[in-house]
Amino acid sequence: MTVLHHNEKLLLRQIARHDEKAFKALFEAYQPRLYHYIIGIVKSKETAEEMVIDVFLKIWQQREMLAGIERFDAFLFRVAFNQSVDFLRRAARDPKIKDIIWQDIEVAGGPTSDEPVLVKRSEERRVGKECRS
Repeated sequence: MTVLHHNEKLLLRQIARHDEKAFKALFEAYQPRLYHYIIGIVKSKETAEEMVIDVFLKIWQQREMLAGIERFDAFLFRVAFNQSVDFLRRAARDPKIKDIIWQDIEVAGGPTSDEPVLVKRSEERRVGKECRS
């Protein structure tokens, strides 16, 4: 277990009491892992950076409930996953966002072997929903 884990409950209680220094410590501890997790989903560096900030902003806004969370890491990554999925859903409906994502993927060295499959599935779902409407 990391030192953070031992101090995590204390940090969460401090954050719940509006302690900005404790929040900064929590952010610094989790930011790198959360960024890598999100970029693995959205495939865009800029989007992942913004989403990390958005996730922590949401945590700060809901800080009063933090003291009651047993597994903060699971909670944090669930929030990040949900935000990532919401972003991808919006991107599937918005050609401008989709173009930005593809540009980011190309800059990063092209799509991974999974991406064509994911894009195809996303397109199939979108077309299927349009046909049912």
